[in-house]
Amino acid sequence: MFPISLLCFAVSCQQNFNDSPISGLRIDQSKDGQIALGQPGLLKADIALDKAIDFISFELKNSEGMLIEMDWPCIADVKGQQNYTLSQQFQVPTTVRSGKYWLILSVEDVQSLEHRDSILIDVVLDNTIPIIGALDVGINKKGNDLHLEAELTAISKIDRVEVLIEGEHFSKDVSFDKPSIKDQLTITFHEHVHVDDAPAGEYTVLLTLYDQEGRIAKAEGAFTK
Repeated sequence: MFPISLLCFAVSCQQNFNDSPISGLRIDQSKDGQIALGQPGLLKADIALDKAIDFISFELKNSEGMLIEMDWPCIADVKGQQNYTLSQQFQVPTTVRSGKYWLILSVEDVQSLEHRDSILIDVVLDNTIPIIGALDVGINKKGNDLHLEAELTAISKIDRVEVLIEGEHFSKDVSFDKPSIKDQLTITFHEHVHVDDAPAGEYTVLLTLYDQEGRIAKAEGAFTK
């Protein structure tokens, strides 16, 4: 069972990269904002390059410069642009400990010139936000049954769980609020979703946990059929 206390992080300052074409790097529209760990955060910045952008990447490092492994979003619409307004959701893993971390944004242009900017994140404690543990996603050999499992905790009790499955030509939204889920403080969420009508391809799974105060937590997974 996951502890009720949660980690959250707050932006405290920026690291200086000289002559960076990246400006206004911030989280949730505020350089002094906070976000609970396990909650979706919104990373924003303005990018203006002389040459077209090739790709954007992200890193999270601790105060000693060690890279923290986490899943970063893929930004599909940035390639070829010179001016770009970044507004991208992300989520820091629940395994992160309290302390200071650098969130680094890197932009590489078509001539392989890299531009970087960063913000310093201070991990603190919050005991009000729902938690989703590691999301286990798997599909059976027949390709018709999707397995989902995760540890869920909500200090204000669980209201419901919603699962969105999306592929290139398929989308399915399922809600779970049966008595074994609704009104519980902590559960092992273990459900199966029928996907026999989904064509072969790559799929993403978004699990959203709602508590009874309207707060949410999100976790993502993927599978191939």
